[in-house]
Amino acid sequence: MSVDEPRLRRTKEALRVFAEQPNVFAPEIREAILASRVIKGMTPYDVHLAIGAFCFRVMADPKVWGEAANPWDVMWAQTQHPDQSEILLLFDSAS
Repeated sequence: MSVDEPRLRRTKEALRVFAEQPNVFAPEIREAILASRVIKGMTPYDVHLAIGAFCFRVMADPKVWGEAANPWDVMWAQTQHPDQSEILLLFDSAS
């Protein structure tokens, strides 16, 4: 697999999602995703589309999630239903 293959795969996924849900992504978020940049205001899914893999830590909003909440569920839910959960994303990127 070449170095560019993961980026091309993410770009293809992003373009598909942009076409399927044209009103979900703000223009500045679309632009950053396609440029493989991370900017303030991105959801975890936006970051995934922009740069790929990352590590994360979740501090779930106790008003929404129980003590045994699955961190993956909390993190991905923030895209469609943001709450007061805190998510730290660690990634390797030039942006």
